[in-house]
Amino acid sequence: MATTTKNNRRGPGALLRVDRNPLNNAFGTENDMSRQSNWKNVTTSEPCEICGAPDWCSISTDRAIAHCKRIEAGSFKPGKTIGYLHRLTGNPLPIHPRQKRITKRRLSDNELHAKWAPRARAMWKGTGEAVKRLARHLGVAAWALDALEVGYGELHGVMCWSFPERNARGQIVGINRRLVTPIDGNNKRHAFGSRPALSFCDDCFDYPGPVHIVEGGSDTAAGLTLGLCVIGRPSNLGGIRYLVPLLGKAGVGRRIVVFAERDRKRHDDLKPIVQKRHNPKCRGCMLCWPGMAGAKQTAATLAKRLGRKVEWRFLPDKAKDLRAWLNMQNIDVDNQIAAFAAGRLLTPQKGETI
Repeated sequence: MATTTKNNRRGPGALLRVDRNPLNNAFGTENDMSRQSNWKNVTTSEPCEICGAPDWCSISTDRAIAHCKRIEAGSFKPGKTIGYLHRLTGNPLPIHPRQKRITKRRLSDNELHAKWAPRARAMWKGTGEAVKRLARHLGVAAWALDALEVGYGELHGVMCWSFPERNARGQIVGINRRLVTPIDGNNKRHAFGSRPALSFCDDCFDYPGPVHIVEGGSDTAAGLTLGLCVIGRPSNLGGIRYLVPLLGKAGVGRRIVVFAERDRKRHDDLKPIVQKRHNPKCRGCMLCWPGMAGAKQTAATLAKRLGRKVEWRFLPDKAKDLRAWLNMQNIDVDNQIAAFAAGRLLTPQKGETI
């Protein structure tokens, strides 16, 4: 039960609310967790012991509890905002009073656009050579990166290429950074305070054929290079809140296809802590095959919310993703006639229907 005590540091008569519930004291909200000194974020060298990923998740300093934002199976308590709590040891939860903190207000999309759009467009202008260098590295057309307003410059103290991410109205609500020098083995990080959203160009629905939903900004650029109507989601499960209203603008009779990535891991290649929660005979789940499992779940969710058929499929030729398939074609990506002709090869193949 919550009690109140005096707090002289906040002035005479000020009240401090104390919660003695051990679960709430230990975890609280996601913002509370990030501010507590007894929690730390996972890294590449110390990944999440539940899903094995090097980002998003956190772990208590005594390694007793993991806050995984991907895997629900085996958790003992859902997070109050996102993610699930897993007990790693049999250690009891600490019971101590904790001041309830006021969580920071979530910024609206309009506020995020006002904050990030000027920065994204400032990085986009006058960076043609740097973007051309990235285009050669990725094997996509430079004009495709320019259509996505990919820029280059310093952000948060590091040099990076900037991939603006938008909501369904086209407002820039976040920037995904592709770092020149990777940090902890990871060269992709969102700008602090920005919101993961979608990658698409202003005239994406003017391109013919089905609406292709891929993962990431570089795959979106690959789709544009091939002349496809393409929208990039921020992760294998991300972007649903923006995809639903955006896809509502597509024609009712237009096919929607979610591309799945071939990123399967063998059971023996998973982290030991993940192997304990994974069935060796599994045919594909979020633990061992996030690309396929995420595409299937995304297609099912979109089909339910849109009230229409949504397909999912793999790329042909056993390609990992759309950019890998483009690179396998050995075509001049700056030759739009040849590139668009290659893109038409993807249209007739139908995926599995939800």
